[in-house]
Amino acid sequence: MATKYIVDNLSGQTINGDLTINGNLSVTGTSNNSGTYRALLTQTGSLNGDSIYFNNRLIIGETYEITDYQDYDDFSNVADVQSGAGTLLDFDYVWTSSAVPYSYFNNLTGTTSGSGSGASFYAYWCGATNNHVYIVTSGDGYVVGDTITILGTELSGSTPANDMIITVTEVNPNVTGCVFIATGDTPIVWGNSVLTSVGDLVVDVLENTLGDELVWFYDPLFQEGLYLVSFSEYINNNNVCYIFPRNKTQITTPTFIAPFNYDFFTPPQFNLIVSSQIGYFLGPIDDVIFLSVYDFANEDFAGDSLYYTPIEIKLNSNITQEDTPLISINWSTYGGESDFDTYDIVIPPILNVTRLTIGKCGGATAHVHDDFESSDLTIDLYDDSIDNWVTVWSYTLNNPNYGDDSSPDLYFPGNIDVTFTNITSVSGIRMYSDPGQGDTYHDFEGLTFNFFN
Repeated sequence: MATKYIVDNLSGQTINGDLTINGNLSVTGTSNNSGTYRALLTQTGSLNGDSIYFNNRLIIGETYEITDYQDYDDFSNVADVQSGAGTLLDFDYVWTSSAVPYSYFNNLTGTTSGSGSGASFYAYWCGATNNHVYIVTSGDGYVVGDTITILGTELSGSTPANDMIITVTEVNPNVTGCVFIATGDTPIVWGNSVLTSVGDLVVDVLENTLGDELVWFYDPLFQEGLYLVSFSEYINNNNVCYIFPRNKTQITTPTFIAPFNYDFFTPPQFNLIVSSQIGYFLGPIDDVIFLSVYDFANEDFAGDSLYYTPIEIKLNSNITQEDTPLISINWSTYGGESDFDTYDIVIPPILNVTRLTIGKCGGATAHVHDDFESSDLTIDLYDDSIDNWVTVWSYTLNNPNYGDDSSPDLYFPGNIDVTFTNITSVSGIRMYSDPGQGDTYHDFEGLTFNFFN
């Protein structure tokens, strides 16, 4: 006897193994056909300082580099900035000169025991005990204890008897490049020094059931504060069909965000507004998610400002759960031209058609040339029952640039979805424009027409 599964208002029941259903399956309640992506986006990049204004804005665990140090800032509680190499400030020296009674020497450099370079000196000798050495250029990269040896042969003497040995006793530390890991503490004094986080945009994915990974990137050269996300299938394999369908995508972001550990009761208070949308960026028909970060206080778009920002992207129908058409017709497979004003193709009869969509792939467009104000566009299907064409889609494409330039392109892939009264048998597709103007339609090769009943 076959096993009978009964699910009656209980949660958490799992059927292990294969399940075969002969007949119809009736489902009551809500069926979850959504793909969901939830993530926390973390700010990275450069931070210009002001320890009060930034108010613990450093990200705990993030690695920062001091890339533009101002010497009145104090990072001593987060980084040992007073150690390390720098420019030469003071030194001791030992020198026995053979030049009696008087000699002087300029642009002395010598050889250092460490990694410093660029220091030069002026020295003179007057009498048996009166000699002096001065810094001409301070160089860089020196640490206390470094020695610089200037051979006696450069000092009108011999080596090693008349060598000059300079020992570094004080440097002005160059803290550019000093690296530390943020612990949540704000620098004691942070005026205008610049900190740069070492990493890139950090995305902590909490949930992803979209069927593909999302790729986040930030390009300040395009617009400060603009983050973009697309499917990895598009990025890695140039699959232009793998985009966000505009009529099925929901994006949830906070309308107000603030830095990590922000004190809402202590001025200055400021708003970072995150606006989200779907739009074209990678190409004219490629839909990606835009996140624009707007700083109300500065009245400008703010770069690197997603401080632990939660985001949810939901597709109310998975990309893999699109409706299955009766048949998909490839325009060029059935002899369709690529560029034309009006063209029709003959296809095998398709029965009982009530809906037509155009596939997402391809770059098919239409535009009105500069010497026309508009053109009426239609998609017609040949109805065998009346031996005539039936218009199922129409659009008047206006040219705002009339007299000067062509109109903006109208893109067809993924943008046509029409329903109509049942046509019992369809055996042709016609693209029509009036007036024709020497190729209204362009790049139709590869475009697909999907038929549904």
